Amino acid sequence: MIDGLKPTRKRVLAQRDDNAYMKGFYIPEEYRENNQFATVVAVGNDVPDIEVGDRIVTKKFYGEGIALTDNYFIIMEEEILGYIKKNAS
Repeated sequence: MIDGLKPTRKRVLAQRDDNAYMKGFYIPEEYRENNQFATVVAVGNDVPDIEVGDRIVTKKFYGEGIALTDNYFIIMEEEILGYIKKNAS
């Protein structure tokens, strides 16, 4: 179902990741309860800064998010709180 799915415009397709460690950053439990972490799987044409493989942070109950499965969701770029580039050192 996810293979070949490309989000439109300013949307991002991401896969949830409950791992508390992101590229050397440890996320405390109290922040993991209210936020979710994911890896970008695909991006719409109007998303200039975020790329496939980047890690993103969103609110747990995001406004425009659409759950596709338990592990995948589509979210508007504006709902992303922050990101870490896949090749960040």
